[in-house]
Amino acid sequence: MTNINSASVDAALRQVRGTVAGLRQKVAAADARMQQIAQDINALKEAPISFEDWSKYLKDYIQRRGANWPDSVFMMKVSSGESRFPGDPLIGVGAREWREFEGGTSPLFGAEAYLSKITEGDVFSALCAVAPKLVHARLVSSLKARGTRFGTDLLPVPQRKLLVAKLELEHKTLETQRAGLQAEIDELVTGLGL
Repeated sequence: MTNINSASVDAALRQVRGTVAGLRQKVAAADARMQQIAQDINALKEAPISFEDWSKYLKDYIQRRGANWPDSVFMMKVSSGESRFPGDPLIGVGAREWREFEGGTSPLFGAEAYLSKITEGDVFSALCAVAPKLVHARLVSSLKARGTRFGTDLLPVPQRKLLVAKLELEHKTLETQRAGLQAEIDELVTGLGL
């Protein structure tokens, strides 16, 4: 049987305690950095945007708002007693006779009822579909006329998105490293009863 020297056991325990303390400092540093990253991401997201970014968001919104309007107009079923083509009056437009186009008859063959019906409830979507550039220009003009001011020297949204993605990746990497450090601490503490 080997004789264990208590001085060497104490020295080994001090070394393990020192290792655990160092690992805990690394965990605390990772926690602090992750907290700072979360604050940085929030600051980027909460910062105001420039006129150029707002204008881009407005263009995108107008595009989305008007994108389905033409389709929704002709998806609606309006009965027309004069139509030889039940349902959507434009479906049979290619089969219409030439004489039907003469004399000022509408080439939409009753589709005006669709347009009237649809625009009663959603004129803005109709305008966005038919004249998106005009809607954008008018809204921008109205905004400027009101004296709305945007910040200057602001980080553009595309650059913010890249920075947020980079910070989120760093945060995820730190979470993984922190979990590994904590596992080491738990193993040492549990194994040695520290």
